[in-house]
Amino acid sequence: MAKYTEESLVPATKEYVVLKKKASRLQTAITDPKLFSIDLLSENLISESTYQRVNAPVTTLDAQGYELINSLLKAVVIDPGNFHKLLEVLENHPPLLTAVAKEMKDYVHVYGALFALKYHLKALPTSY
Repeated sequence: MAKYTEESLVPATKEYVVLKKKASRLQTAITDPKLFSIDLLSENLISESTYQRVNAPVTTLDAQGYELINSLLKAVVIDPGNFHKLLEVLENHPPLLTAVAKEMKDYVHVYGALFALKYHLKALPTSY
């Protein structure tokens, strides 16, 4: 049986919990949401409609950050592997990575090795 977060019926994966903890810090660190949204869109972490809302000329910086964070949280709920895609995108945006680095890097060191092992085990042939 899956565990759920307290505030909703969202599955409480480790990736979601880590991103949720750092969401406000990441949102305030976004200084160029248009550039960041291009990278997120290219990795399929946000939808085309989110990209358009972020890049609308009347959208404020706070609203742009909210749209991006909300979409990222949804992407991680849909597929926890998207968390690792997000980390790769953040590596191209050092100020954003710095804002959330410690907790996310700790997560990657602990769970990333398990994720990699699980991925490699799936790739092994099952018949001998």
